[in-house]
Amino acid sequence: MRLRLRTPLGEPFAVIGGWSPFLLNSHPIRHPGTADVDLLFAEGVTPGQLHECYRLFLDAGYYPFAKHEFQLVWLATVGSRELAFNVDILHPDEHTMHDLFVDHIELPVPMTPFIKRYLKLKSVVIPASRFVFRFNRLVQVEVRSVSPSGGVQSTNVPVIDEAGLLVTKSHSFKSPKRKRDLFTFTWRLFSAGIAAR
Repeated sequence: MRLRLRTPLGEPFAVIGGWSPFLLNSHPIRHPGTADVDLLFAEGVTPGQLHECYRLFLDAGYYPFAKHEFQLVWLATVGSRELAFNVDILHPDEHTMHDLFVDHIELPVPMTPFIKRYLKLKSVVIPASRFVFRFNRLVQVEVRSVSPSGGVQSTNVPVIDEAGLLVTKSHSFKSPKRKRDLFTFTWRLFSAGIAAR
């Protein structure tokens, strides 16, 4: 996981999802990790609030994903193949009163030849997640990566801590489509010796 941006995103954010247990794990039972990157921004409930963040991603070579307007795609060479990796852009909300998606930037890409509608890049809400920033449920983790030229680079990345992971996953694993989140939740309790073996 490496966010290939040379400038700060300008908004506080945290890496959440499957990278948190993978990066924070010091237990014998390893978490399998994930291939995508989930970025939870401290703000984003107001339209346009993440406009500059999106602009930085696009300028750095990320691609909008045509199907899901809250996802960006980074192409990376792995072995001898080029693979596409998703970056999800997320924002917090205490309630579900707001819309699930918030528009942040419009691109001059027509979505249909029949209606004058252009591609809007959005963020998607993560319920009950504002506490991550309010109570500083973040850990700075050094992440090392190898560039295509073979050079090793490292950077500190804000990652949601284990308490934040448990709270956010407790909301998402209720969906039948999110069985992996239930695994992560149970795995963390098991690794901590809380869940029965």
